[in-house]
Amino acid sequence: SGTAADPWQLNSVSDWNTVAASINRQAEDAVYTSSAYYRLTADIDFDNKNLTPIGFAADNTIYFEGEFDGAGHKLLNVKLVAPGKSCGVFGANKGTIRDLAVEGALSTEFEIAGGIVGINAGVIDGATFKGDITGGEGAKTIGGIAGQNLGTLEQCVNTGLLNPDPDQEIPTSVGGIAGLSRGTIQSCSNSGEIGYQHLGYNMGGIVGLQSGSVLQCSNT
Repeated sequence: SGTAADPWQLNSVSDWNTVAASINRQAEDAVYTSSAYYRLTADIDFDNKNLTPIGFAADNTIYFEGEFDGAGHKLLNVKLVAPGKSCGVFGANKGTIRDLAVEGALSTEFEIAGGIVGINAGVIDGATFKGDITGGEGAKTIGGIAGQNLGTLEQCVNTGLLNPDPDQEIPTSVGGIAGLSRGTIQSCSNSGEIGYQHLGYNMGGIVGLQSGSVLQCSNT
């Protein structure tokens, strides 16, 4: 029923896309809403087909405000190619995303892009990203977990390659965990490579540009 005691259960590409379409329409009579509780009950293999992000519209920012429990499962062979303001497998988050692993490739013109979420203003706990994020000319802020973090990233791991557009003359904020952070990054680790080919500014193993807190993190 979408409550904490009885979350909506997802175990297929069809389930994911149905939930994403319902949330993204923002209709008053939507069955699956941005404030509900969701739980993965199996790995989902997207077979390199384009994924529909949860909480996303090309021309504005939609926030996921519920709770999404990956329960240790994976979104596999994710492919995401599209323009827009902010995106990952979630466009933007004000809720809680926990224990979710994502493996795949994001090739994007998004201004703000992350392996898990574009903009995080909530909590992401125990998420991992493995794969490639390739930014186009419009991509300015890129992070392995979150492009922009205004909330809390905790116990997250990035092993993916962040590869901003090599022809972009002025790179902005790129980091292994978050591109830009004004919140808290705690107990996170990055072993992914930042593949930028030129010297830029606001580049970091954990975070590119930060005015919040970075606690007990490691970068290799």
